[in-house]
Amino acid sequence: MGLSSRAEYAELRRVLFGAISGVYVTVGTKVGNAPVAVTLINNTDADLVLSVNGAEDHQDFPAGISIVLDLSSNKVNEKGLYFEKGTQFYIKSLSALPTSGYFSLSYIYGSAD
Repeated sequence: MGLSSRAEYAELRRVLFGAISGVYVTVGTKVGNAPVAVTLINNTDADLVLSVNGAEDHQDFPAGISIVLDLSSNKVNEKGLYFEKGTQFYIKSLSALPTSGYFSLSYIYGSAD
């Protein structure tokens, strides 16, 4: 029995501490496929905030925190929850600027056999 799709990793997106400021910066390029699982890591020494539109704050990331968003990797029907293809992620510092580390985003998407 063949599976209709397989998991593929997209290229890792990373923003080094020196590029992070008090205004939103892009986290790599727009997503090229609809992510079903996303890992976000704040490996800096500063509190950051994430946005998916570059204007509104959507998720706080205290220093040293990571989260995994498992949106649809185990979906049971054809309708799943996804970030839309073409979504751009942004980050900025909440107050103090980071002096070390990086912020990274990786995601898995479904690819046809």
